[in-house]
Amino acid sequence: MARSVFGEILMMIRNTHTHVYIGTMIWLWIWLFQ
Repeated sequence: MARSVFGEILMMIRNTHTHVYIGTMIWLWIWLFQ
């Protein structure tokens, strides 16, 4: 599961217009796992 999500994020990083979206997802992950 984690690998699949991480793989999708890596692919999204290739798109510059999704930079903000990725940043938000990472922030949400950190907030949820606190």
